[in-house]
Amino acid sequence: MAEKLKCWKFLGIKKTDDIREIKRAYARKLRDHSPEDDPEGFMKLRECYERALWLASASKHRSVMPVPSAESALPVEINETETFTHTEISHAGQIIEKLEELYSNFERRMDPREWKRLFNSFSIVELQAVEKTTVQFLNEHYILPFDVWEYLDSELGLSKNDFFYRSILTVKHNDVCTPLLEMFKDNPDPGFDLSFYASLRVNAYVAYQIENWNVAEMLARQAIELYKEDYLTYIILGAALRATDREREAVTAYDQALELHPNIGLCQRLLRTYMELDDYENALVMFLMFRKLFYKQDKNARLLSRNSIIECEEIFLEFRAKKRKITKIRYSWNTTMLGEIKHFRRFTPRGYKRFLYSCILFLIGLFGGLFLLALINGQLI
Repeated sequence: MAEKLKCWKFLGIKKTDDIREIKRAYARKLRDHSPEDDPEGFMKLRECYERALWLASASKHRSVMPVPSAESALPVEINETETFTHTEISHAGQIIEKLEELYSNFERRMDPREWKRLFNSFSIVELQAVEKTTVQFLNEHYILPFDVWEYLDSELGLSKNDFFYRSILTVKHNDVCTPLLEMFKDNPDPGFDLSFYASLRVNAYVAYQIENWNVAEMLARQAIELYKEDYLTYIILGAALRATDREREAVTAYDQALELHPNIGLCQRLLRTYMELDDYENALVMFLMFRKLFYKQDKNARLLSRNSIIECEEIFLEFRAKKRKITKIRYSWNTTMLGEIKHFRRFTPRGYKRFLYSCILFLIGLFGGLFLLALINGQLI
């Protein structure tokens, strides 16, 4: 019984009679125990693999079968080791054809169930070859939503693969395709090739992330020509224009994005841009909008953006100082100090005002009470 448990533990799966799952676990473990680099580990892996297959088959058919031993598996290992590379090469072309067939259909490629169905159709020999082939394929075909990347990462270990250089897209925060699918959920035929537009959107975002501003601007403009209701393309265009010292044009792009999707991040971008242009009137408008959006958030979201409100308080006070030539104790300074002593959760700029006013009222009441007490004592004397 102990040996049976060791078999499943070594394969890294729970006891199952699913032959396909056993084969997939074997293919994954083969990355760490290849016959060339770890012959002993490979022999143990092969023994556990064949034992698991026997147990699964015995569970299904309820028949008595001889348990394979390491010695009986050894000749098979030698044969497979000799032909492994040739088998991998022979199946690579078939795998690429299947991948290209799936990827060429935009709706199917956006569905993680289609990718699961494809991987489940691979044989054990194909699974041994699929990792390298698929990684090479995905380096060039990467217009995919996060749900698909999440599944592919679990199957192929993309986030730990040094040969995969599109890892930026496997992070949920950088998911550009899923919002796109939501945008066109009720309009599957927008009048242009949605697959091409998705390619423009993703590539523009990647260029924006790596600060390749010329490419980001070019792709964002192409995307806007096709569709003028996508706030993300305006944000990318605005960032590219601002980075190349064209703040006035950047303001126009950011304004269009803000009309489509008002949010704190855009207010902050516009506020900074207006300050760079010395346009303090519009900077004040943006700051007030920023603060309004900030206090509309729930408590948890407010805590996440507290650094932004502090920064914008400082920018606003800078605006006031430039316009009115005044200097005074800054709320932003106070909130920063409170943050350093780990009391920021209780104090926002507005909360600090309330706390300050409460303290003043308390002191007035205290001194008033002491004064009245002194008067009463004086009269008694």
